[in-house]
Amino acid sequence: MRRLTIILISFFLLTSGTLFAQYRSQETLPDIKKAIASPTSSILGLFNPEKLHMSHSLSMSYFTLGGHGVMLNSYVNTIDYQFNPALSFRLNLGLMNSPYNSLPNASVLNNTQFFGSGELKYQPSDKLQFRLGVGMAPNFYPYYLNPGTTK
Repeated sequence: MRRLTIILISFFLLTSGTLFAQYRSQETLPDIKKAIASPTSSILGLFNPEKLHMSHSLSMSYFTLGGHGVMLNSYVNTIDYQFNPALSFRLNLGLMNSPYNSLPNASVLNNTQFFGSGELKYQPSDKLQFRLGVGMAPNFYPYYLNPGTTK
């Protein structure tokens, strides 16, 4: 068995030098600089990067309560996409971490928690608006800081 393995490895090593790894039918390479400077307006007509907006939020806080202290860090990435003037989509993805926690019976804060929300908003006029959304906030996260809440 060992002899067969050595023969196969030797065969592949000797023949790999004579084989070509890639066949090129194009004689000229695409111009990357031109592709980056003038990107196409859409991918298959469904996605337009000019209608995409992304923002980030980083929060670090510390509070004390009855002689105990907690440090909370959170990061939220918000992605907004405007399909048309009446229809938009928002996605919030976040991460919460507590590197320091001395509260009794609050061990859930010691675990890194992921959270997020998504919302589809349809507003055909100034006085009419429909919203469909889902969200999940981490434990002990105040409602007013929930990334699923919108203005």
